[in-house]
Amino acid sequence: MNRRVVASLLAVLSVMAIIPFNTMIVHSQGISLISYEWKSSSGESTIYPGSQRVSLIVELQNNEIDNITHVQGCFIFPSGISPFPGLGTCRDATTLNGTVKPMYQKGEIFRIDTLINIDKDLSPGTYEIGLNITYTLSASPERESSLINFTLIVSDYPIVNIRVSDAWWDSDKVFPGTSGAVLYVRIENFGESNVESGEATLTLNPLRPQKIKSPIPSIGSEESVVLQLTGIDIPANVNPGSYRIYMDFKVTASTSDGVTYSFSGRTFFYVGVSQPQAPDLVVVDSGWIGGVGYNESKGLTLYVTMRNLDHSRINSIVAILELPEGVTTRDGKNYIVATYTTPVLFGDVFTLRFPSINTSLINEGELKFELKLSIVASYNNAEYYVNSTYLIRANTSSEKLLHLTDTRWVYGGTTARALPTSKGIILELRFVNTGPDTVTSITPSITLPSGFRLDSYGGSCLSGVAGASACTLQVQLDIDGSVEPGNYESILHLYYIVRSDNSLLFGEDTFTVSLNIDNPAQYYPDIQLSNVRWGTATPQTAYPGGRQIPAHIEIVNLGRYTARNIYVSAFPINSSVRIESNENLCAATLPSGGSCTFTPYLDLGDATQGKVILSVNVEYAVTEYGSFILQNQTFLVSLPIEKYAAQYLGDIVLTGASWASNYPVYPETENATVLIT
Repeated sequence: MNRRVVASLLAVLSVMAIIPFNTMIVHSQGISLISYEWKSSSGESTIYPGSQRVSLIVELQNNEIDNITHVQGCFIFPSGISPFPGLGTCRDATTLNGTVKPMYQKGEIFRIDTLINIDKDLSPGTYEIGLNITYTLSASPERESSLINFTLIVSDYPIVNIRVSDAWWDSDKVFPGTSGAVLYVRIENFGESNVESGEATLTLNPLRPQKIKSPIPSIGSEESVVLQLTGIDIPANVNPGSYRIYMDFKVTASTSDGVTYSFSGRTFFYVGVSQPQAPDLVVVDSGWIGGVGYNESKGLTLYVTMRNLDHSRINSIVAILELPEGVTTRDGKNYIVATYTTPVLFGDVFTLRFPSINTSLINEGELKFELKLSIVASYNNAEYYVNSTYLIRANTSSEKLLHLTDTRWVYGGTTARALPTSKGIILELRFVNTGPDTVTSITPSITLPSGFRLDSYGGSCLSGVAGASACTLQVQLDIDGSVEPGNYESILHLYYIVRSDNSLLFGEDTFTVSLNIDNPAQYYPDIQLSNVRWGTATPQTAYPGGRQIPAHIEIVNLGRYTARNIYVSAFPINSSVRIESNENLCAATLPSGGSCTFTPYLDLGDATQGKVILSVNVEYAVTEYGSFILQNQTFLVSLPIEKYAAQYLGDIVLTGASWASNYPVYPETENATVLIT
């Protein structure tokens, strides 16, 4: 290099030391700077730390007094900027269209270009680049040089502008109590750089979890992607409303020329928690399982049939039935809890059952229950929790299940009539159970009028009666002798238990039962004296002065009914006649048409010829249908007293004697009969 060139370079360096940064320096009047530009590998005018293959083009003008040849420019780069590998720092000049020429005319514009790399570690800023142009004037063999300075701007990485353009729940809505919700978040890159990858951290408080992370996929500039966030729970104590969600993101971005860099930022958006509405559940029917509940019942089961007219899916129900006054559970509580865990879809019908209900009510009628439902439902897969209250009605009844169809008196297993003094006579009542359920037991209680006494209860009714079946109740009574014939009223209470499914219903029915007492005279036997004479088995004649003369008195029953315990006594009216053994049992039983004999003995020692007048008293008992009625009948009879034969001697004449039949009699004849007239 000749001295002229060295001097020029020293002058340029001394000037650079005092010229401010960013100032374009023209060191020589021989070559002037027309313009310069740089472009990234993508053709953009912005370059960044790490940009590669940056195209640097410098346009220059030949201001020498002559043409120049062998033109070459050598770039002077600061640290962090270097030529693209394989190119070096010095480049030959070309025409504006890139053609290499050996000579450039005076005033002609040419250019020097190269490719450079920007180090990744280079800080953004403005950097000065020197370009030393060497050439040869046509009229001189000496090389000339001219130093030109210009600035290169290395820009900071573009801001990654990520925003949330939309956010929605996969279920459209979420509610307090929703679990496992899925949130979709559409993020949009409206910056210059492309997002290669990254991670977003979303702060969901008061939702759960409080923080959730999601990978960020590649997003081109002016493009968007949707993040899917799963497993989000909305606590039941979260109030409905709008909540701000913060999203912190860390991404790896790339510029248009492929430079990658890291960027962090924050944005926010809002999500809504909706107010849950109670599903449209309607009560289809309610009542007692088995169809009926009584004022006094145990183990009733109340059913409530409902239908879902809502598009929400009912996942589970906890039902609390508040019981009214007079209604409790078997363990004394005033409420019952039931659960239902079978999913209920739109239009489905389901039934809640509340067992073990006991009732103890004074009056029958409508009962009102408050039904509280705690419902876990879901709408488009969003679960929510809601409470709902319903008024449930059910009736209690004291309907008359048992109907009295027949009444009769029974004695000895056959139909009878009740009489005064009847003992052990049975009042048999026939009842029909007109209900469908079995009456498992019946307890009777009868209120009787004066003169009637209860002995016992019996019959099939005591063991119950099936639905639509009949049974008999037997009330065994004793009737006092003071009871007059006629109709009497008694009050019969029946306390019974009805088994309906697993329920026990306690019922009470009251009946007025007529007690008819017949006139016992209709059942008296007809006792008469059939034969009265002297003697025992054979008749005999009674004479004055006779001792121990038997009298044959025969009693006959000419009536329909039997007489029992027939006692006969006889008393002479004549004062001259005495009687011994004047009374005795004639017969224990005297049926219809039967007879008995009583034989008293009379002393006729003081009697004279004539008649003995006897008063015959017959006492007997009427025992029809368990009765014992004593009757007494008196008869007057006369018995003749004859004279002895001797008393008739003055009047008797022997008229003749002969053998019987006039048969001859011979010596040694035996058993001959003589007739005396």
